[in-house]
Amino acid sequence: MYKIIRCGARYDLVIVVTPADANPETQDAKYYRAATWDVGGPDSEKLHEIDAAFAMTYFSGQADGLGFECAPPFTFGSLAEVQQFISERRTLGVPSRTQEEFRRIVKTLYIPKFPYHNFPHAANVYQETLDIIQRCQAENVPVNKIVVYFSALGHDLGYGLNHRALGYPTKEALAADWTGRIMFYLGIDPEIILLTKGAIQGTQKDAAVLTNEAKILRAADLAELAKDLPTFVRNNRLLKEEWELLNGKKISWPDWKTQTKKIVEFFLSQDIRLTSYHDDQKGNSRFHVAARKILDEYMVLPESALL
Repeated sequence: MYKIIRCGARYDLVIVVTPADANPETQDAKYYRAATWDVGGPDSEKLHEIDAAFAMTYFSGQADGLGFECAPPFTFGSLAEVQQFISERRTLGVPSRTQEEFRRIVKTLYIPKFPYHNFPHAANVYQETLDIIQRCQAENVPVNKIVVYFSALGHDLGYGLNHRALGYPTKEALAADWTGRIMFYLGIDPEIILLTKGAIQGTQKDAAVLTNEAKILRAADLAELAKDLPTFVRNNRLLKEEWELLNGKKISWPDWKTQTKKIVEFFLSQDIRLTSYHDDQKGNSRFHVAARKILDEYMVLPESALL
């Protein structure tokens, strides 16, 4: 197991140790150094092994003069996982410390009693965006990764509250405003805030999806809902339970399935093209084809399979 024990500004410099519980006195501990200031250079993504004495010079910041940032508290199973973590957070335009503080604040604002629209759902949607972002980058489709990060984590803030009573026309408008207010409080660039709010507004049912970030968020939200049939069934149990909680009454499974079908088919009718992976040989969206197949299988499941 590996652990990041030292971070420079924006994760531009990272020191990693294994085993994860090693200290300066641990025999045979191994240290690795990642310096990513040479963005795009041959060594910008690599972790190089260094000796313990050299690693110690970084603990005080004497070797590079960079300020400290809080290292993540969790461990990694491989150096490849460490590299992925660094890659996701480097050169995003917002210090990692600010990103983590945003995540902490947002987590406290989600209503945990809701079975589906809670913080774990938002975090899962963000994870779904990563694969889409990779495909976009492979085809040179421009994406602002940090906008996707903020919008994914904040896109369902305030869910379940009476948005109209709070002065918002839609629940997406509420989530966008709350997310923007948190970002403003943290001193994040106004342009990033504006793009983030726009991406969240793009998840509205009848929104005109314009930006790539909004398209990614909507696609990831759908992928989280209908990744496969077991996932779709599980999520519908949670969504049905949540609907009953919010409406104070029960709904039958046949009525719920009909309601679900209308909502999913509406979203699948919309075009969220981003990369060539979007289309199969006949020009149909791979995700849409798979989701429709899942929906068809779901609609004929007996009620006993849904409980």
